[in-house]
Amino acid sequence: VLSKPAFDNLEEYELLHVATHGYYKKTPQSTERLEELLLSSGLFLSQPFVVTPKGVIQVNQDGFLTVDNIRNLNTRNLKLVALSACNSGQGKFINLGDFFGIQRAFFIAGAKFVISSLWEVSDSYALDFMNHFYQLWMDEQDIQQAFDRAQAQMKVKYSDPRKWASFVLYHR
Repeated sequence: VLSKPAFDNLEEYELLHVATHGYYKKTPQSTERLEELLLSSGLFLSQPFVVTPKGVIQVNQDGFLTVDNIRNLNTRNLKLVALSACNSGQGKFINLGDFFGIQRAFFIAGAKFVISSLWEVSDSYALDFMNHFYQLWMDEQDIQQAFDRAQAQMKVKYSDPRKWASFVLYHR
């Protein structure tokens, strides 16, 4: 069970935005051992703390949030988990197409939508994309439409897809 206090009360919120580094460690093709898969993806939380409406909560743990930690969270009220984190959309397909990664772990925990990145993206482009997305979401009140429009705006603004196409939206 996850003991990181900053993530213990996520059921109080509808949005979780994590701007950090993600990691994905490839496991051998033949590996489908649960223990290895649960540790193969995660988020770095260096100088770990979380800002909530109630203030800053310090996390004095190991600084990692693994797939194993994430799937044990209570995120049933989260409409959206936005991971502005490189490689947070990577994972492994197992058992006839079942996907194992960070976004799947958030779905197991109860989240409805997850935005994640398939590769490394610079902070400035990630910030630009997220600003577009949140403004559109506030205006549109529809996550999928806001995401699609934000990607379209970024595509017009930057011709290089490496600057806008890494973010993907998954839904349960």
